[in-house]
Amino acid sequence: MTLDWTKLAADLERLLRLRAIPFAMKLFEHRSDMEAIPRIRRPKAVHTLDQVVAQAARLGWTVGITSEDLVGAQCRAVVGLGLAKDDEWRSGQHMVGVWYAAPEDAQAHQSAMECVPDARYEALAVAPLASGRLDPPDIALFYATPGAMMYFINGLQWSGYKRFDWSVVGESACADSWGRALKTRQPSLSIPCFAERRYGGVLDDEMLMALPPDEIPKAIAGMEALAKNGLRYPFPQYGIQQMSAPAWQSATPAAAAEGRPQAAVFLTDLRVRSTSGVRRRGEARSASVCATFGGVRSPSETVPSSRLSGPTTGRRRTHQSRIFVKTSRARSLA
Repeated sequence: MTLDWTKLAADLERLLRLRAIPFAMKLFEHRSDMEAIPRIRRPKAVHTLDQVVAQAARLGWTVGITSEDLVGAQCRAVVGLGLAKDDEWRSGQHMVGVWYAAPEDAQAHQSAMECVPDARYEALAVAPLASGRLDPPDIALFYATPGAMMYFINGLQWSGYKRFDWSVVGESACADSWGRALKTRQPSLSIPCFAERRYGGVLDDEMLMALPPDEIPKAIAGMEALAKNGLRYPFPQYGIQQMSAPAWQSATPAAAAEGRPQAAVFLTDLRVRSTSGVRRRGEARSASVCATFGGVRSPSETVPSSRLSGPTTGRRRTHQSRIFVKTSRARSLA
């Protein structure tokens, strides 16, 4: 199936409000195939794989690497380059006393990592998904906030529901994302680790999704369906445009019996603004003034003071006072 990579990337950015562009990753059995990619960049110094990934996600570069371009065995092992998974690597000795207390802890960590098998691939390339230069890529990836990730997962689960179970290996969390996705060709979500944030510029509120690219149209279709139901990202918080039922209790027994909407207008701390600042003009009486409205009124609407009984303070009524109807109190500004 031929996919429109530019449209897929644009849809992801639109639906998830992404701050970094979606990107793609592909392994090559022969180095020459990687080097034949149009406009491929080759590192001039050794890097962590996190840095190479960031160059695609944050700068929009297409970058190709071999094992010699990566700084250590940990980066190479995850993507299966350079026969990195030898006995020394499996022991995890380089992590003892740094990330883990004892050799057996470090060794258990190395065994738990999801990695591409060694001895099959010579090179890897990363590129912006929209560029289509890796057509077809092995996996597509994007960074997003936890809320956006949940919405994307909702889209994946819209039809053909399945439960997702993901791992958290700890440090070297790239094994949870691109390592697992390249190995299993299954959607893989990770909480980026220290190295990804330190060297790859991953922001504190970002997570990483890696998955086969043919899963993306399904997720987009699901998110579009959810959007038609009013479920869109970012999720609006409840309350900013709603009346809270407990706060709008009946003002009078008679009105309650008639079933009319009520609003309790509390005049508390009336103030007026002057050029020199806010000056106290008067205080509300100890008894609250309650107003009953016959129709539905939004909490953001205002009631002119002329509709309320009582004198108007001040010599002039240049600016008519308005009482803001709120759930707990109202202020009059002149």
